[in-house]
Amino acid sequence: MLTAEVAHPRLGPDPIRIRMDAGSLLGVYGPSGAGKTTWLRVLAGFLTGTGTLSLDGRELLATAAGLRPLVYVPQAPSVFPHLTVAQQVQASAPAGRRPGPEGTEELLAALDIAALAGRRGRSLSGGQAQRVVLARALYREAPILLLDEPLSAVDADTRRRCLGVLRAWAHRRQAHVIWASHDWSEMERWADAVLLLDGGRMEGQGTPADLQREPPTGPAARLLGYRPFGAWWLHPGRAHWSPRPGAAVRGAVAAVHPQGFGWRATLMPPPGTAPSPEEEWPVEADGLGLPPAVGAVVSVWFAVPALAAEPAARAEAP
Repeated sequence: MLTAEVAHPRLGPDPIRIRMDAGSLLGVYGPSGAGKTTWLRVLAGFLTGTGTLSLDGRELLATAAGLRPLVYVPQAPSVFPHLTVAQQVQASAPAGRRPGPEGTEELLAALDIAALAGRRGRSLSGGQAQRVVLARALYREAPILLLDEPLSAVDADTRRRCLGVLRAWAHRRQAHVIWASHDWSEMERWADAVLLLDGGRMEGQGTPADLQREPPTGPAARLLGYRPFGAWWLHPGRAHWSPRPGAAVRGAVAAVHPQGFGWRATLMPPPGTAPSPEEEWPVEADGLGLPPAVGAVVSVWFAVPALAAEPAARAEAP
């Protein structure tokens, strides 16, 4: 079990808290400048933070960076220019294990860089270097792996393959993997849980499905693709209405039509459901003040899917 409650002056006023089981992947999602790198560097020990960082009951925050049982992979890959790819991976052998070819070939093959085993670091492209650095990190077999956008220079297909390798490795080694990315689709597919960061603040934490279904804050809703529509949050593919704190009613957008200089969306119960007596339908979500051009886009975005009797938007009271 890995738990953390850490703060840093570059982050928001409240500590960022996590709790994750061994063998799981925690995705860190947020825009540039959200604090992802700062938070990871605090966990790694390269920045001095306050609070607690505990692995199976062992406190780590006061431990020097080089003595923490973790591997940190920064955004920019750094390889030894004079060593071959195989030598670079073998040189990262954990303490008590002699460097050698055991396990190296399989790891390079899994990350699709076996053909580069004899190439020296100076001849690698950015994407190749990133996979070599990831191979070094996995070969180290640390119980905590911190990855700061480790595959940003790799094409989409290869990135998916590498993330599959990473997930399998975490489950097999019962490691704790924390990985930052700008790609929400990757979070949905590979992360067991996601931490949402924006402006140095934690805006939510949970499974990708739960966060997408119920964003806990306005900034979280924006991060996940929701758009403000007057006093509501709307998202294609879903509808949600919170008439009061703690009450949630799902619905479908039946129509979007102009109203003065704005627009109004009519929400109805989703097909095949029976509303409870406490629910009041239809719900009118006003988008007053939207420019006509924006309203036209909104009307197509939400109204067209509704014709197929599918939930076409999500609306949430602020």
